[in-house]
Amino acid sequence: IPVFPPLGQGGNDIIEAHVAHWKPDVVISFYDQWFSSNFSGEKFNWICWNPVDNDHLPELAAKHVRRASKVVAMSKHGQKAMQEAGIECDYIPLGIGSAFNVDRDARRRFRKAMNIDDDVFLFGSVGANTFWPSRKGFDYLLQSFKQVHEKYPNTKLLLHTTQVAGMFNIYDLSELVKLLGLEDSVIFTNNYSQYVGIADEGMAEMYNAMDCFVLATVGEGFGL
Repeated sequence: IPVFPPLGQGGNDIIEAHVAHWKPDVVISFYDQWFSSNFSGEKFNWICWNPVDNDHLPELAAKHVRRASKVVAMSKHGQKAMQEAGIECDYIPLGIGSAFNVDRDARRRFRKAMNIDDDVFLFGSVGANTFWPSRKGFDYLLQSFKQVHEKYPNTKLLLHTTQVAGMFNIYDLSELVKLLGLEDSVIFTNNYSQYVGIADEGMAEMYNAMDCFVLATVGEGFGL
């Protein structure tokens, strides 16, 4: 199954060119429906597999989803919300690969590579540094971690996200870390890994290295 690169707008900016070039029998989108204004079942066979992270499906999202050839919800909540909006949809839940388990060797390898001592209690978070207010709540997370770290000094926080300000990186997290005096206790993975991705095995090592995963998200459609 070819997976097309999405570029800057979740595929919305390039999907028509992808379809013209690859001529697929069906396109399955796996993204927030807000970005799907150039997707249409009239232009190509489009299955919209989407999250719903609102109490009710907003009209803008419903407008986009109604153009799909077929709609699939990834949660029971999403299916209910779309059905209430008069959209017929099936339910296929998100899954977690079972090939990766607790691995003490992976824990040690990752911690050694990141210069994190074995006895440090490591919190970790994975998410996109986007939107204002912070979509993933990194400002809340860092302030909360500061309180924990003051009480339990042998703790660190690993953030797998972009740390610097840019076009889509609203918060300069490195500056916020300095402001809170957490330079010695907050660790970022490198920015390069954010843009090119990390293989499943690398992500498994990262999760194994954490003692506790934390997600302070204020709106979440994909979180597992």
